[in-house]
Amino acid sequence: MAGNRGTQLIGSSELAGGAVLDAAVPGVRVRDLIDAVRSLRPGAESTELIEQLRELEDLKSAAAAAQARVAVAFGAAQRKAQADLVVRLWNRDAAAFELDAGSGSFEMFEG
Repeated sequence: MAGNRGTQLIGSSELAGGAVLDAAVPGVRVRDLIDAVRSLRPGAESTELIEQLRELEDLKSAAAAAQARVAVAFGAAQRKAQADLVVRLWNRDAAAFELDAGSGSFEMFEG
């Protein structure tokens, strides 16, 4: 990623060139990145155009990686919410039943 030398990769803990940070850039919103890319104008010379193409490919790769991380986080959040709901329902329903030690079956608890 020679075209990104010295810049932080958004949403990554890695600087171009291999240095590592502790956290992603705070306060950066995807909408701001989209607006910045839309405002990009092609360079005037071939070398500048090639550099822009290279950097846009790097940006596309970084965006795809960020999208994958967000999708994984979303899936994990959904699974946690579903598991929490199951636990709440289980705890609610389990209070209404007691185990009959003699038969090993559940029977409705009648107060």
